Amino acid sequence: MPKRNSCLLPGYLTMLLSRRTLFQSSLSSLMLSGAAKASDSLDAKSQIAVTKQLISGIERKLGGRVGVSAVDTQTRLILQWRGSERFVMHSVFKWLLSAYLLHCSDTGSRPLQTRVVIKTSSIVGHSDQTKPFVGTAITLETLCLWMMSTSDNGAANTLLDVIGGPDVLTAWLRSLGDITTRQDTYEPGPTEGSIDPRNTTTPNAMLALTQKIWLGGVLSPRSRETLLAWLRGSAIGGHRLRAGVPSSWVEGDRTGTGDPGVANDVAIFWPDGVISGRRPILVSSFLEGSANDLARLEDAQASIGRILANLFRAH
Repeated sequence: MPKRNSCLLPGYLTMLLSRRTLFQSSLSSLMLSGAAKASDSLDAKSQIAVTKQLISGIERKLGGRVGVSAVDTQTRLILQWRGSERFVMHSVFKWLLSAYLLHCSDTGSRPLQTRVVIKTSSIVGHSDQTKPFVGTAITLETLCLWMMSTSDNGAANTLLDVIGGPDVLTAWLRSLGDITTRQDTYEPGPTEGSIDPRNTTTPNAMLALTQKIWLGGVLSPRSRETLLAWLRGSAIGGHRLRAGVPSSWVEGDRTGTGDPGVANDVAIFWPDGVISGRRPILVSSFLEGSANDLARLEDAQASIGRILANLFRAH
């Protein structure tokens, strides 16, 4: 309610608002405030509707499915498209594995400087970093770096072995409140997508995990800094979501690529370019089942990034 004001008129006479006048003034203010909020709400709803139409258009053009869940944690504006449908993660799970290892380091149960020997059995396709070091003891920190920067599968398999297998990672996600996301296998995982529930998540579940891990006190400040450095150091995601947002935004992301027509990206953005400033924008975006080549799929992810940036910048 507006504060009761008095105006000092010539002759030092004070005119006080009557109760009726004050009530009418307050009522008018409330009506104007309510109308402004309703207008803002309608405007946000209409912009979200337009954004969904644009994403739907991308999906029709690509074929297959597009799943997007995004939130501006500063304004709490949320967008979801096929948010509750399952999508295969592929290498997206690697950022969750890195987060778990950082959590283990925080608790002292498994320091990042612990060394483990890389086994021949861990080496599969796309293990360029680890393959030359079979039989060598490498730190967990280095393995995480390789896994996050180049998506090295040998590093991922070695780290899964270290923690006790994929089921242990899934159990940790359950402890965070996630009842959906599951990592069932070592690399390379299944490629059947939505018809096989293994190694899947939903855009909504992945977004909730991102928010929990990043903003929910799961990791120490130092571990969050390390995780962000790994996410920002990825050499893979430059043509996906981050290609569509302004270059001034600070970002980090983790991709997942494979069959059938999968080109995923999970990202965190700071629009003001300062990590210590406003709260971030979080995005989980999944593509699956398209017959288009990777370049087209990455263009689609860049378009989704651009569309979301326009939506969130408007608020």
